[in-house]
Amino acid sequence: MVDVGSIKGVRVFDGLGDDALESIANICGEQKFKKGDIAIKQGDVDEAISVLVKGELQTEIEIPGFKESIPVYTFESNEVFGELAFISSAPRSATIKCLDNAEIVNLDRTKFDKLCKKDPDIERVVMKNLAILLSERLRDTTIQLRDGLSKLPSKVVSRKARSVFSELSDWVNTMKGISSV
Repeated sequence: MVDVGSIKGVRVFDGLGDDALESIANICGEQKFKKGDIAIKQGDVDEAISVLVKGELQTEIEIPGFKESIPVYTFESNEVFGELAFISSAPRSATIKCLDNAEIVNLDRTKFDKLCKKDPDIERVVMKNLAILLSERLRDTTIQLRDGLSKLPSKVVSRKARSVFSELSDWVNTMKGISSV
């Protein structure tokens, strides 16, 4: 159980009343991390969504053939992460590293599902907010990909783009199958 103030004002909970927020807070857990700690490891399996309450986190991805992880995003307070695993139960797609001491609130999918059986409106609101968040993040990623590809020589882009977009298309089709369940 966490304090309601830890999740109040967090975007994925927008539109929920005080009673619903209290119900969610009652099933959440809290974790504290030190600077340099790994909060989530790419490839791990977990179904929790997390809210950064305090601190700063960096998302890093490991890419085969690269020596070091690539930083892709920095989270600040009240931001949510882990939404892909929460929705699809897929392995974590990135590593989340603490840039300073951090406090995180975790909402376990199994506990959330039990709560939603009692109050389906909570699931409707949270999932709608997650869909909006995911669409914005996908749009941002697409723009970053486009901007990155535009800096490469055209022969390389043509060959690489076909490969990347083919893999992206396969992933989108997989996600469509998951979301229709």
